[in-house]
Amino acid sequence: MYLNDRNKLQIGYVCSVDYDDEDGNVYTESYNSVQSAINGIVESGQNDRTIKMLVNSTMSDNGAEFYTGDKTLQNVINYTLDLNGKYIDCSACDEYALYVYPGTNVTITDSKSKAGVAGPGAIKNGISAINVLGSLTLDSGVITGFSNIYSQNAGTAVTVSSFSKGSDTYSGKFVMNDGYIYGNGEETTSVGSMASPVYVDTGAEFIMNGGVIGGNGSDQAGNVVYGCGGGVTNHGTFTLNDGEIAYNEALYGLKVRYAGYAGGVFNDGMFNMAGGKIYNNQVNSYGGGGVYNAYRVDDAGNPTSVFNMTGGGIYGNVVDNDGSAYGMGVMNYCVFTMNGEDAFISNNYAQNFTESYGGGVYNQGTFTLLNGHIGAYDTYDGNTAD
Repeated sequence: MYLNDRNKLQIGYVCSVDYDDEDGNVYTESYNSVQSAINGIVESGQNDRTIKMLVNSTMSDNGAEFYTGDKTLQNVINYTLDLNGKYIDCSACDEYALYVYPGTNVTITDSKSKAGVAGPGAIKNGISAINVLGSLTLDSGVITGFSNIYSQNAGTAVTVSSFSKGSDTYSGKFVMNDGYIYGNGEETTSVGSMASPVYVDTGAEFIMNGGVIGGNGSDQAGNVVYGCGGGVTNHGTFTLNDGEIAYNEALYGLKVRYAGYAGGVFNDGMFNMAGGKIYNNQVNSYGGGGVYNAYRVDDAGNPTSVFNMTGGGIYGNVVDNDGSAYGMGVMNYCVFTMNGEDAFISNNYAQNFTESYGGGVYNQGTFTLLNGHIGAYDTYDGNTAD
């Protein structure tokens, strides 16, 4: 078990990190908190270390900070948080559980997880899970049980941020290769969540190559917000290559602009959909069961809210409204281009409505169909209100 006398007993410790000594031997340091392990990595000067969780733990105070020391330094530090089948409960955190500052590259994984199964490793419960100003990659693991009740401009689970300091601008990047972001949001109208589970700030970037934002409709609860964007709100750049945004809900319950819009995705930035699925999401207000592409232009009047769809599918989304229902699949107020042989929008529908418009797409902006398939209203593809 021990390679030299610098190893510490793991009993009573929360996590451990393997280091290389001056002779090239590996030794293990154990820590009583994730923050202590992060500090240890920074002090060691050794890159590409892995923090391995040893037991289920509770994160308290203001959470852990993945950073280099000075929050605006750009010297690169790389390390991995291996949940190792354990959970980190963040109920006692005052705000974000984990910060990733500029100059830091972090990977979160769960070495005990299995493909297609949520868990067992998880970061769970609290106000908000992660604020990314550096670079974070989610390879596996679960982010669940978070509810940001304080800010419209942040995510209940993940916020990918951008900010300026002097002449410098720092923008976060989140890459999701696998894993699950589900069961986030607040189901009470009095203190309901005003932010999406995933929030991408102007200038920030989210790349989704796999995994699930949402639920599976049975034992795994989706994300629920009282506001807009049941799964994602994007003001920056979001690229969906693969994965699922599914079983999310945006409910009308607070006096928030666009409340009850965009069951799956609210976009007023650049959204590139090359693959993946946006399906079985729901709103209970005006429209945009799957996607709401909002109107947004720059100072010169050029559109900045752009949705490019070259692959994947938008289907099975619902507008549940006792008044008028619009855009059960897509509600477009700016620029939407569909140009992919395998891209499709189908089987979206409304229920409990008095009148409905645009089973597949309701367009009040510029919608260009170059290639792909949209099920017409009342046809076999089922983009209907019934």
